Amino acid sequence: MALEKVFGRTPPESETVSFTVSEMQFSVGAVEKRGLRDFNYIRIAADPDKKRIYFGFEKKAHPESVKFYAQVGRSCRKMCSAAGLYKRYDWIAKLRKQEADKRRFQIKSVDKSDKEAFEHYMLYIQL
Repeated sequence: MALEKVFGRTPPESETVSFTVSEMQFSVGAVEKRGLRDFNYIRIAADPDKKRIYFGFEKKAHPESVKFYAQVGRSCRKMCSAAGLYKRYDWIAKLRKQEADKRRFQIKSVDKSDKEAFEHYMLYIQL
């Protein structure tokens, strides 16, 4: 019988974004595989029609960006505030009341054919 690894949280190879009461957390897998460790700011855009949230990453502050910070001492996860999204979009605010497994979404790369999003954003999640 082969041993199966059991993880207390999300498996380290998964690339996910999780919503908490006040923030969005990018998994260790997303940070490591997508090279997000070096970025300090994040741009966020929402598409209510497609129920998508887009992410672009910056090394320096930009008027449209928010702080993208690391959790000190525990893991390589990075996070940013989700308060603005919760206030502005009801369809995102509903996530706060969902069970934990329903607040976690797989990260996808923005397709080059989506010219409006591809210009400023590299990743998205589909709600």
